[in-house]
Amino acid sequence: MAVLIVGAGMVGSQAARQLLDRGETPILFDLAPNLPHLATVLDPGAVKIVRGDMLELAELIAAIQDHGVDRIIHTASFLYEGVLRRPYAGTRLNLMGTLNVVEAARQTGVGRVVFCSAGFIYHGVWERMAGQPEQVVDEDIAMRLVSDRPRALYAVTKLSSEYIGLSYGEQFGIDFIALRYGGVFGPWKGPVSGVPGRFVDQFVRPGAFGRPIVLSDPFLNGVAGGGSFLYCKDAAKATLLAAFARPEDLKTRVYNINMSRTYPIHETIDIAGRLFPGSLVQLTPEVEALLRGQRYQRMFDITRARNELGYTPDYELERAFSDYAEWLRAYERE
Repeated sequence: MAVLIVGAGMVGSQAARQLLDRGETPILFDLAPNLPHLATVLDPGAVKIVRGDMLELAELIAAIQDHGVDRIIHTASFLYEGVLRRPYAGTRLNLMGTLNVVEAARQTGVGRVVFCSAGFIYHGVWERMAGQPEQVVDEDIAMRLVSDRPRALYAVTKLSSEYIGLSYGEQFGIDFIALRYGGVFGPWKGPVSGVPGRFVDQFVRPGAFGRPIVLSDPFLNGVAGGGSFLYCKDAAKATLLAAFARPEDLKTRVYNINMSRTYPIHETIDIAGRLFPGSLVQLTPEVEALLRGQRYQRMFDITRARNELGYTPDYELERAFSDYAEWLRAYERE
């Protein structure tokens, strides 16, 4: 049987590479796959690429039936800024795309669906906990239905998609798992639209080539500087662990996926200084004022993922920065 990866983006491409390393032949389902990027991660000729629209249920069903799919990894979505810029299109894609994935699984008898969610759904809880020096959240943290709801429409689409998948599991027997990623970053040959990716890029892209590192955007450094990160290769690793986990090991079916600890912005600056000694880290006055009192950390508890999926991260922040910089030097121009 085969694994269908919906979305050939940063995580989807890494998941496909890791499936190839396992001796599997993944099927990448994407409306417009980024072939130049795929070529930096894997041999495009070694995977099956299906150009299809996840908003078209019939196209998903055809891909599943044509390739004998028994597992689906659903990575495709508009990210935070994409939904912010195009709220109707982003919400429609994120919600209807997930609904179509689980409905296609229901109609075809697919064995398992792994949905790539986001730790950003905790945003409303983070706001309530803002006075605490460390914000530790597990998957079932108490959330007030109104005052703790996620404020960003992107986060709403992710939490709603989790509920859709879990309800399909309870009512129709779909074997559904949701993974709440931390701030994912890593190699991507194309525009980086995710806030965590843009935050990291301001360190690694200039640092890889010895240029000055300038932190100038208060939004990026304020929102993404809380220190919850996840390298794309570890996101893919966790996703495959979920795809192939034994049903008897799964107790909760919703898991935080993150590095083993947080890296607040002050430590991130120190790591960049060690890795890229030729790149002086500079802060604009606006960012320096923002960071002067910022000492909180946002920590996702990954105990359940460790115990039920066997997940432990291979890339802490320094190793991830180094690996990403190596990719940039190999595939991106200075």
